[in-house]
Amino acid sequence: MLHVGLYKCSRSKYWYVDIPAALSPTGRRLRKSTGTKNKKVAETIRSKVQDGHLEVLVGFRRIRPYKDFKKDYLDFLEVSKDYSPRTVELYEEVVPRVLEACQWPPTDQELLKYWKGRIEKKEIRPITANKERRAIHAALEWAIARKYLYLNPCSMVPEFELKEGQREVRDDWFTDDEIVKILEHLQKKYHNLVLWAWMTGMRMSECLNLRWEDLDTRVRIMGKGRKVRHIPMSRPMIRILQEIPQEQVGPFPFTRHQVSMAFSRALDSAKIDKGEFHALRDTFARNFILAGGDIYRLAKILGHSSVQVTEKYYAHLVPDDMKTPMDAVEERIVRILSEKSNAGSGDQP
Repeated sequence: MLHVGLYKCSRSKYWYVDIPAALSPTGRRLRKSTGTKNKKVAETIRSKVQDGHLEVLVGFRRIRPYKDFKKDYLDFLEVSKDYSPRTVELYEEVVPRVLEACQWPPTDQELLKYWKGRIEKKEIRPITANKERRAIHAALEWAIARKYLYLNPCSMVPEFELKEGQREVRDDWFTDDEIVKILEHLQKKYHNLVLWAWMTGMRMSECLNLRWEDLDTRVRIMGKGRKVRHIPMSRPMIRILQEIPQEQVGPFPFTRHQVSMAFSRALDSAKIDKGEFHALRDTFARNFILAGGDIYRLAKILGHSSVQVTEKYYAHLVPDDMKTPMDAVEERIVRILSEKSNAGSGDQP
């Protein structure tokens, strides 16, 4: 077991704690002052830090109450334009439930115990625990940015390992009939945007950030991390652009909130109980793979940081039947060996 050390610095009158890298929120070894000259008080602080309560190093008086955090965070979710309505609904349920099962502020050990307990009782699967973990991490990062907290204990909670058959795959996608139903119930001004996302796999933010100068024989896309990628322009994409007046700054002059709300209402009206706008991207990926596209090209089109990310979500769509490629390889080998044999026999007298 890793231990937090306690020592007196010769250049200071205070006691210090020595936090190993494995227990540190930064992933590096930390040495922090306890702010006290009293060894018994310093021992108490060291013990709390050992248990994961690193907030004692900045003082409890600087940690704002949970009730303030809860009220302000839920108010923030109500007016946020950064999240879809379904994500807001998820966060509004998950964040209070998990945090109220722990003390405030929570420790990484308490959070880990909470999710492990629910997994052991078979109340949730590891994949669900990982989704809740990401929701809590985002909420506590929000709290840190607004000085409710000074550390995010969720950063020290590892993602739960998924068993075979529990891969985190994208299962929300739309059939062609469902796309037609969505368009029937969606405001007409959003039709071209939905079709564009469906046939390109672009994220909502990437579609909304498009400018006319980004559109030529290829589409220039500014993706996550400001990474630029290009995808080819198809004839259906050209037809969509021809229907849009170029007086606008870009082809899709909407906000995330407007699109999310309109798309969510269309799903409800069409009685489609799955997905959100991002499912159009997953639908494109599914169609691309099932049409014979390989996962390496898909990774480039979607703008993933590595092909491993693409495999994580879409590898299950790749056909398991390896016979046809193997047959092709076998035919090629037989032909080469046959030609080699004929050439060899021609050298003989």
